[in-house]
Amino acid sequence: MAGFRSTNNNDVNNIFNSLKGPLRKIIRAGQDYEDLIVRQKLGLGRNEAMLLQSGSTLDEESFFIARSADINQNMKAIGFYQKDYPGQCDFLNKMAAHREISKLLDIVSDEAIVYDEQNYFAKPNLGVLTDLNKEHEDDIKKSVIENFDHIYSIVFGFNQGNTAWRYFRKYLVEGILAFELVYDRYGQKIIKAIELDAAKIVPSVIDLDGIQTRVWIQYPEDTQMKRIIPDTHIIYIAHGKSQNFSEISYVQSMIRSFNLYRTIENVAVIWTIMHASFRLKMIVPVAGSRQKNEEAVGQLIARYREEIIIDDQSGEVRIDGNPSLNLFRNYAIGSKNGQQTEIESLKFEGYDLSNPELLKYWRDKLWEDSQIPFTRLQKDASSTFISGVDGMERDEIQFSRFVNRLRSDFQELLIKPLVLQMFLDYPEINGDQYFKSKIGIKFNSDNVFEELRIRDTANKKLEFIKGLLDIQDSEGKPYFDIDYIMEEHGPFDYDFLERNKKKKKEKEDSGEDAAGDDVAGDDITLDTETTETAEDTGIEETPEEVE
Repeated sequence: MAGFRSTNNNDVNNIFNSLKGPLRKIIRAGQDYEDLIVRQKLGLGRNEAMLLQSGSTLDEESFFIARSADINQNMKAIGFYQKDYPGQCDFLNKMAAHREISKLLDIVSDEAIVYDEQNYFAKPNLGVLTDLNKEHEDDIKKSVIENFDHIYSIVFGFNQGNTAWRYFRKYLVEGILAFELVYDRYGQKIIKAIELDAAKIVPSVIDLDGIQTRVWIQYPEDTQMKRIIPDTHIIYIAHGKSQNFSEISYVQSMIRSFNLYRTIENVAVIWTIMHASFRLKMIVPVAGSRQKNEEAVGQLIARYREEIIIDDQSGEVRIDGNPSLNLFRNYAIGSKNGQQTEIESLKFEGYDLSNPELLKYWRDKLWEDSQIPFTRLQKDASSTFISGVDGMERDEIQFSRFVNRLRSDFQELLIKPLVLQMFLDYPEINGDQYFKSKIGIKFNSDNVFEELRIRDTANKKLEFIKGLLDIQDSEGKPYFDIDYIMEEHGPFDYDFLERNKKKKKEKEDSGEDAAGDDVAGDDITLDTETTETAEDTGIEETPEEVE
């Protein structure tokens, strides 16, 4: 079954019985809800239909596996079901070693993973944590921040070096990352994330107290190395989104254009070398038997034969094993019936490959497949741009969205353990689908084009708010409450608004006038020429900017 493998419950009883109390409580976090969907679903999914068409009889276990694959794990490509995946990884890593592709990978990775002065590339987004229990709201938000710091710094060690950047780059190359979450001896705290071989792990389901529960099987075909691991212990992210995927990773999308580009480049080099040498053809009269004449000509051919080899990695060109280029060659050819020796220059026929346009075409195709704007890759491109959204190039907007799509998968490395840790700390929200959907992180960014777009949108929101605040009731007072309007329609995130309130309160307590109290009477604008980032100002990204 694509996406799931079944397993014998007797193999897992000891594993789950050994789990500590807190872990046993979150082992099915959210899976009661999934179990309800599976059992209430009326239509046939793709995997379920394939089983029926094959003539198989659906028992309860097969029924759940098929439907679960349709609604859940089928969204991720499982490397185990691609039998050649390990070989593909080796091939993709070799392709990524080429300088042309390596440069593109570095650009995308640098765009997605941007470190601040504390070596953080992201932070929790508390602005989406709304409608919480007011009694515990502050404690929950504080715990989110503390747990995020713990997971970021201790569990993954992302605050040391460029580990996150390297994992993201590996994700672009191989397309799949898998980690095991290790808990402390009491089952109350996640203490470490350990990388696993993504090609040797596969999802499955077991019956646990009457509820079908997701697990992962490591080395399922090896009885000695086989391990059954709860889903709460595994993080699995994949670039491909189905079992019949044709594109396993970001690098794979560039292989065709790169190979054709390299072929044309090699042909152009060979053409240049062949035309750089001056060659003479000599027709020499020969006499004797046909066999001796053929032997003489064969010796001449072997002597003057040229074999050109280009090293793809180093770019070194060797002719007959010699790195030196011979610019003058003589050729002697026997002639049976000739009476005199003829010497003439050897001319080459064929297309003129000295024109760089063909090579440029395939280089541009490679750049196009990378989805990186040409202006970032061309040396002669202008380094200036027009300030404001109207001056932004469409390619930059699309590139920003592409990077956000990559981030939306990669962020699961931090979101899943953060959610699980919150479930352990607050048992009352264990498995709460609404709370799980509200946990998010915000990536740092130094994309100037994206920042300009965000600021332009923020200015328009502030103009809209100013118009609302100008509306008065019958007593001449503002009709709308400024705090409510700023929270609902303002461009600033929750953290920024909370810091602003705290600052105002500090000034009030010290007897100073809080700046910005009379918002309705002043113009509200953001300077689009400033070099501050959206994170510095607390501007909240609009939904269309986060895929």
